[in-house]
Order: sequence, then structure tokens, then C-alpha cells
Amino acid sequence: MKSHGVDESDRGEPLPRWLVVGALAALAVWTFWDRWQFLTATPYPTGVDGYWYAVQLRSLVGGDGLYYPAAPLALWLMAPLAALSDPFTGAKLGAALASAALPLAVYPLGRRIGGSRAAGLLAAVLVATSAGSFYLATEFVKNAVALPIGMAALVAVARALERPARRRIAVAAALVVATGLAHSLVLAFVLVAAAGPVAVVLVDRGQVRAVAIAAAVGAAAAGLVAWRQADLLAGLFSAHADWALPALRLGGRALLFRHEVAIAGAVGLAALAAFLLARRVRALASTVPPSDRALGAGPAAWAVLFALPWIAASDPDGLAFRVRLFSFAPLALAAPLLAAHALARLDATWRMTAIMLATGLALYRPGRYEAPVVRADPDLAAAVAGARGRVPPGDMIVSPERHIVFMTVWYTGIETRLDPASVPAARRWRLIPMSYMSEELVRALDEARAAPGVAPPISLHRGNRNGLVLLPEATWEWLLGRLPAGEARAYRQWPIH
Repeated sequence: MKSHGVDESDRGEPLPRWLVVGALAALAVWTFWDRWQFLTATPYPTGVDGYWYAVQLRSLVGGDGLYYPAAPLALWLMAPLAALSDPFTGAKLGAALASAALPLAVYPLGRRIGGSRAAGLLAAVLVATSAGSFYLATEFVKNAVALPIGMAALVAVARALERPARRRIAVAAALVVATGLAHSLVLAFVLVAAAGPVAVVLVDRGQVRAVAIAAAVGAAAAGLVAWRQADLLAGLFSAHADWALPALRLGGRALLFRHEVAIAGAVGLAALAAFLLARRVRALASTVPPSDRALGAGPAAWAVLFALPWIAASDPDGLAFRVRLFSFAPLALAAPLLAAHALARLDATWRMTAIMLATGLALYRPGRYEAPVVRADPDLAAAVAGARGRVPPGDMIVSPERHIVFMTVWYTGIETRLDPASVPAARRWRLIPMSYMSEELVRALDEARAAPGVAPPISLHRGNRNGLVLLPEATWEWLLGRLPAGEARAYRQWPIH
């Protein structure tokens, strides 16, 4: 609706629309180019799961469906990109495009929660410059693709609650389902974020029974997600507090991702407190509709929960690492909520100034966080490729390192697994990197090369004969028989790296 040539939504908005549109376009282009330049600096995939995406996309493009069972939507979306280029490039292009889409999807949420364009721009900048966001594009690409879909789902939910109509409700439902098809963890975040505004709208309409029904449905949906992640939930908490709040701690090394977990927890706690106290403390009373502000309450609570120091962050395959990695997402929605309450007494111009100062600080931090990114070693890739043709048809390979498993499938086409128990012993071959070998195992390998009646280990690495070794199961058993009892017992358990 316009009045005297002024859009109704422009009233009280000191930040011009054209400036915001330009800033968002520049932010999306910069985010895409930054990710793309980094990812294409190497001809190989990045990340522990880089070859997993390549294998999946090759299988999809070849018409064979997914090679590994997985939430399929992110891979389906990347498949056309892989078909136009190749699986490596398709995955990288998909990650860069998803990263660029995220600030665009977050902006309308930030604006709605914070009640201003400046708040929306702050939310967009927080996700674009996040260390965790950068890392997702290099490692957890499914998460990177699922997040903008999930944010779009929240926008659609808010619009449907604002003015219920069949089309709006259908769009919101479709996007929530799409989020679940992309990544279950992001779906859980969307359900938590949507619960607050749904409850506020239903209570305002006097539909308390509907609130109870919605809560039951939400609990059932959350329970389904938890059931699917049961193995991850089991190790979520620890009896020992880690006040550094790392996303991941491996031995003495803590990956803090520029303290995003701690910042998200602090902002989330302040935002949640302000939201709950707003009715009693006049200085915190905001003119933003309660249902819009409630969009930030769930993410704020999420940020606080996963910033607890008793979260166990020592497992790179655990839930804590995966959730803490995208602390930037709840932070981006909790920050506008905090601004809506903490700056409520300021006039629009001063409120914009304060928010833009925070936005400037977020823009000032470096956009890249390269330290924990796993890069493929060309010599290792060549060594793995050397296993092609070495294993009889029908036999399988097991390897103790996940990225070598996926790399082996990519380069050789041989079925390769982590768990030896999943492969019959008569068909089992071991592919062992030097990082997995003790001094005693290296000594036994050297003995096996000259032992009569023993199939010799096959050296694949051009730089070190024990750099990567392929051997049949019978030779592996022969090796274990030459190790000290305790060491042999440990290797029989086959610890996975």
C-alpha cells in the first residue's frame, strides 16, 4: 500500500530500501566468490566427506540413485550442477551458491524479528561472515544447503501466521518438508524456531486447545528427529565442564570458530531474558508484534542450550560438533531480538545507528576460517587410485579412516566400508594408512614382505612403502599374530579415525 508515493513499509525506516538491496546483493556476491575461490583452489574435494559428495553425485548423474542412504534434497539440487560440469565442481558450486543464498534468506527474518531493515542486514552479515558458515561450505555441504531452505521455511511460516491462506500455508508446509529432506538437524532447528510464533498466534486467538495439539505435534516431530539421531544424542553431555566452549576439542586442541558458540550463547541468553521480561520492564517493551519477536525466542534458547559448558565436544562425528558449528544461525536470529528490546527506547535513527555499528563490527572480522579444513593430499589420492585392479571382483575393502573409504570408492569403484564386521572375512581386504600404524605393526609388515606362504602387503604410496598398504584378511591375521597381545587386541577392535 502506498500513500503520497511512499511505501507503507518505509515509514519509520531511516535506512533506504535501495541501500539495503545493494548491500544484500553485494553480500551475496562476495559470499559466493569467497567460497568459490577457496574451494576451487584445489582440484580435489575439500573436507573429510568431500569424496562422499562426489560419489553420491556421480551415482545420481549416472542414473543409479544415491550410493549411500541420506537425506536426498541437497544432493538432488547439486546433481544438475554436477551434470553440467563434474561431481567435484558440482559439489563446490552447490556449496558456494547455498552460502550466497543464506544471507538473503536470513534478512527477512532479521527484519521481522528486529522490526527494521538494519536488524535484517545485521542478521545477514552475521551469517555471511561467520567462521562456522565458511566451514560448512567446505565440509558439511548438506547443512550449508539445508540452512537457506530452513530459513525460507521460517519466513513462509511467519507469513502464513500473519495472514492465513491456503496458498501460504501450503508453501510453508512444503518448505518445512523440504528442510527435512535436506537435513534433519536443520529441521529440528526450524521446528524450535517456529514453535514460539505459532504458540503466540494461537494464544492470541484464544485457541489454547490448538496450542496443546500443536505442542504435541511438535513434540512428536522433535521426537522423530531425536530418534533418527539417537546414536548422536547419547554422547551429547559430559560430566566435565569445558568453559572454552569449543565447537570441537581434539586432545589439547580446541576449535573455537572465533568464539561463535560463546557469543551466540551470551546474545541468546540476553535476548531471551529481554523477551521474557518485556511485559514487566517498560524499558524493554518493543513495538514489534509478539509473534514476530517470538521467531527469535526459540533460536535464542537453542543458542543457550548448546553453549552449556557440559556439552561434550570431543567427538568429530558427534552431535555437539555438528550443532555448535552452526551457532551462527541462532545468533543471527537472536541478535535482532535483543536489539528489538534493548534499543526499544531509542528513536528509529539512533536505533539504526546502533545496529549498523554492530553490523560494521561483524563485517570487520575475517570471512574465512581455514584452519580446520581437511584438504586431500595428492600423494594419498594417487596411492588410493593405485588400488584399482588389485582386489578380485566381488571382494571388498575396509579402511579405518572415513575420507579414505570415500576416496577409495571414488577412484576404484570397489565397495569400501569402515566396519570389518560388515564384510565376510573371505572377501575382506584391509587398506591401512601409515597414520594408523604402530612401530610394531610396521615391523610386522616388513617381515610379511619376505615371509614364505604369506600374501605380501601391497605398497601403494609412491613416497613411502608403508604410506598406504593394501593386504588380504589372511595377511592381516598373520600380522596380528606377531604383535604384542595388548596391541593385537586393540587392532582387532579396529578403532575408526
